Amino acid sequence: MARPATAAVRLLTGEREPVRLATTVSILLHGLQIIDGVPCEVGDRVLVKDQADQRQNGIYTASEGEWFRAADARTARAMQKGTTVHTQVGSANAGRVFEFMADEPAVGSDAITIVPFVPPDVAEVVDEVEALRDETQVLKDATGASAGQAAASAASSAANAGLTAADVVTTAANLAGAQAARDASLYGKGIFPTIAAAIGLGVIGSGAITAGSGGTNGTFDLAFTGGAGSGAAGRFVVAGGALTQILITAPGSYTVGPNFSFAASAGLAGAAAAVVLGKNTDVGEYFWTEVSAGALGLYNVTAGPVATDTGVRAATSSLMSAVELMMMIQGLSLPTTKMVESIGSGVSPSVYRSYSFVSGDTIEHVVIARAGERAMLQLIHTAAGAAYTANFNLEEGVVVSTSGANIVSASISALGGGWFECKAVVLVASNVTNNVQARMSAAGNLPYAGDGTSGLYIRSIILRKQGLTANLFPSSDPANAAFTKQNVTVTPTTSPYAPSLITLPDTVEELHIRAIGRMSATKLVEPSGSASPSVYQAKSAVLGDAVVWKVIAKKAERYRLNLFSNSAAIFNCTFDLENGTASGTGASIVALGNGWYECTVTVTATASASTNWQHRIFAASGTHPYVGDGASGLYVQSSKLHLNGGANLFGDSENLSTSAWTKSAGVTTVANAALYPWPSGQWG
Repeated sequence: MARPATAAVRLLTGEREPVRLATTVSILLHGLQIIDGVPCEVGDRVLVKDQADQRQNGIYTASEGEWFRAADARTARAMQKGTTVHTQVGSANAGRVFEFMADEPAVGSDAITIVPFVPPDVAEVVDEVEALRDETQVLKDATGASAGQAAASAASSAANAGLTAADVVTTAANLAGAQAARDASLYGKGIFPTIAAAIGLGVIGSGAITAGSGGTNGTFDLAFTGGAGSGAAGRFVVAGGALTQILITAPGSYTVGPNFSFAASAGLAGAAAAVVLGKNTDVGEYFWTEVSAGALGLYNVTAGPVATDTGVRAATSSLMSAVELMMMIQGLSLPTTKMVESIGSGVSPSVYRSYSFVSGDTIEHVVIARAGERAMLQLIHTAAGAAYTANFNLEEGVVVSTSGANIVSASISALGGGWFECKAVVLVASNVTNNVQARMSAAGNLPYAGDGTSGLYIRSIILRKQGLTANLFPSSDPANAAFTKQNVTVTPTTSPYAPSLITLPDTVEELHIRAIGRMSATKLVEPSGSASPSVYQAKSAVLGDAVVWKVIAKKAERYRLNLFSNSAAIFNCTFDLENGTASGTGASIVALGNGWYECTVTVTATASASTNWQHRIFAASGTHPYVGDGASGLYVQSSKLHLNGGANLFGDSENLSTSAWTKSAGVTTVANAALYPWPSGQWG
């Protein structure tokens, strides 16, 4: 058959660009694999025509991750009845032409039938058509297949007749659906049947996977055998006959670890992986358990481990409907990592993964992050065809700048507690494979001199198609081995600045404020006896640096806050949180409402040195030392130090109870001891 020579002719005649390979059986639309006896490569066009779920049939571009529909075969008109495509290689399909049979199918909703093309005026194919008709007769009544359908397609349909779309993992969306099983699990929500289960051990993952062979492809329920305990659940993926992935959807409660069973994949032999046990709830985290019929109680895990009842109660139905919101405001512990820069004079700290962009796709690069010692985050991909750069300031919550030929937009959205969703949107102009990076810096400049200790927090890294939720990366966890780390270490940690959930407030208004996640404050408490109560961090300044130190504070039993430094930048400023006055060089105070004040020190560094930046509690008169009662103090909502207009230098600047802050002898701190309203003073 004569082949049209140009894309324009192909478009006019309903012929697609040739494909390299065509399937012979239902496959996973994920990862490189053998198609029709030939190993496929990244970028290969593959005609997928034999899916158990025929809505998934079409022309795809092969990749190491999720496969996507080819740019010229994504719409109903591009796959309407009469459209043809030529196959280049393959054991069974080399040189064959296939035809789309559906009349303008709705992509994703309608079945897409693809059969061998039979030119109506070619006499020599009559015998082949009749042979195909004989071979498909058994299926004809059940499937309504036409005489022109290929035996290969019909046989594949029969072989897969017992399967459904839920049985076969074909896209990252299916994997996301498996992950959703964890979200639907009570264990996955931090809800446990007993206190013992909550503070005990559960299945948290697997060791190295031995792939095995001969298995039935698909996603299956994971079985657990042996051990001492119960409640674990999970899924596993078999691709190319081998075990490729294990996903734990619920940890259960175990004193002796069970074993995995992969019997659900018929024929799978030699597959193995060790069960990994870990703490279900760690010290400092929270969990729910039923305390009476229909009521859940919230417990905090303290050293021991010991579960302490917070007094918070919730009806089971209302808890489950609101649990996602509660996780967003950090009422339940969320996975978090800290990126810490390497030490050196020319570092460009980056977490990245290679990805194959497809022309015509609109892609969103989304990172949920929070400032630490560093506050500048950059999302970047440099290769032509999908080039973009978006710079974000996590201290101020703003998009600093964007560039790149393919960037559509960049946005930053506050999630509460200092967390932001940073998003770059790019319209891909050509197929390209390169590293998709999340980078941090001190002041927006790369490379820079790293100190080996500073960093920022990242909760998740996601690459997705616009309008979809499936992550195109194999993991959203920056610490996962799927991501390469450059000039940076990435360490899992507890969620920084997560508010403690305390006893129910006395009023509905207070409860509302807590529920929507507004900030809370730390109480600094003086010791008993003669002392000089102080909470501080050591930071360096350079001669001539412009220093701005801002502290948001409120009186409690004490109302005089002193901000003090005796080196680098020398000052001694006292703020009256009852009368709203300030004294000392560079001191100023602004009322924020409801008893809160912004206390500011603005000075110039007179030497290059390190100094302790001290928050000192003063009694009603005098300075240090004074005799304290062991209970009195004042509230600090945040403390932020800026040099030359740069990012905040303090770690844990909104939680002075953490180990980032040094406390003088006898001083204690209480996290989340007072509510901080919006600066307009709308509440109170």
